[in-house]
Amino acid sequence: MLAGLGCFPKHYHLIAETRQDNSIIESIRYLHSVSAKYISRLDELAGRKVWHQHWDTHITYPKSFLARLNYVHANAVKQGIVRNAELYEWCSAAWFASTAQGSFYKTVVDFPSDKVVVPDDF
Repeated sequence: MLAGLGCFPKHYHLIAETRQDNSIIESIRYLHSVSAKYISRLDELAGRKVWHQHWDTHITYPKSFLARLNYVHANAVKQGIVRNAELYEWCSAAWFASTAQGSFYKTVVDFPSDKVVVPDDF
């Protein structure tokens, strides 16, 4: 299940849930393979390496999930791309706002994410 996604020119943030430990690794490999080929084809640079590194975290605490989900949705604002996260078309913030239950949405957007440490200064 996809919980949050934000794509940027040099990196992305993804929060997903899986029922099997190894299926997320396989899914990320597939995502990197398909998207790298697509991006390379768009840029007419076949065979280049698109995704150089990735970090993954197994989120085990509900508060960590809430903080990171808020972080992912607010990242376009943090980076100065848009003033309202829901206006950034390469992020799931607008989808989340329109599909999440009101109380859960408010919990996430009000949850502090300033202490989330994610290397994203690319």
